[in-house]
Amino acid sequence: MMAVTIGYGAGHRSTLGRSSLLLAGVLSHRRRCSIASRASVLTHESEGIVRDIEEGRRPKPDGVIVLGGGLWRSTESPWGEIPPWALRRLDGAADVYRRSEADTIMICGGGSPHGLPMIHPKTGQVVHEGTAYAEYLIGQQHVPARDVLKEVSSYDTVGNGYFSAMIHAIPCGWRNAAVVTSEFHMPRSKAIFQKVYALVEASLGVSVSLSFITVRDDGLFTENSDALEVRRQKEKKSIEVWEKNTSHMTTLKEFHAWMHATHVCYSCSRQDEFGIEDTSLKGTY
Repeated sequence: MMAVTIGYGAGHRSTLGRSSLLLAGVLSHRRRCSIASRASVLTHESEGIVRDIEEGRRPKPDGVIVLGGGLWRSTESPWGEIPPWALRRLDGAADVYRRSEADTIMICGGGSPHGLPMIHPKTGQVVHEGTAYAEYLIGQQHVPARDVLKEVSSYDTVGNGYFSAMIHAIPCGWRNAAVVTSEFHMPRSKAIFQKVYALVEASLGVSVSLSFITVRDDGLFTENSDALEVRRQKEKKSIEVWEKNTSHMTTLKEFHAWMHATHVCYSCSRQDEFGIEDTSLKGTY
């Protein structure tokens, strides 16, 4: 499975914006389901969850949260290349958005400490994951721009959980959300989101019920058959570290203090360590 290079000129963006508004005006959320013709990328269990939402056995999500998965530098497009596992997450999120009639897709991701950022060749500005992913959802999945939110403050899964709540879920008044990510990434993502959103409820009295929607891993790492297993082992160890660091926490204040004092992506005292690449994980970020 190949990465996707995103390349939209200014004229195309303008046309896309008008088309998206027209589409949003004449189609209901239910009828927009017919736009997606791709085979499902969801796991069997997640297909069941989405069917339950469609048929009213689970509440409709206010928002679908798709977790970032990296962005590769590209000389062919100012928006970079979306890695195949991230592309699959975006396709899965668009599918859930349509079928569940969710109001919004929220994209998480500013970047990653595991590689160099994409720099837009014309503006000289950093292209954040969230920006490139929004380009894909709007341009390729035909999700109206008004239904797409992004946060570009997070640089890992811990940040995805924290900033998704602080920047969008709480201000938007969400009560139900669906979190979309890859099979190899879901166990740690679930642990992080459940903890963060439990602390939000305990500290702020805001309750957001989470569903977890998994997209398949099969066929993603055909060029490096060992990469997926290496990443799975890394994820397993990271869950153990996460639970050790956070299991005792009962307030959002405690979590905020830990995150910004000790985490390599967010602590000023460790900012010189940011961007040091782990070569054993090359090809999975």
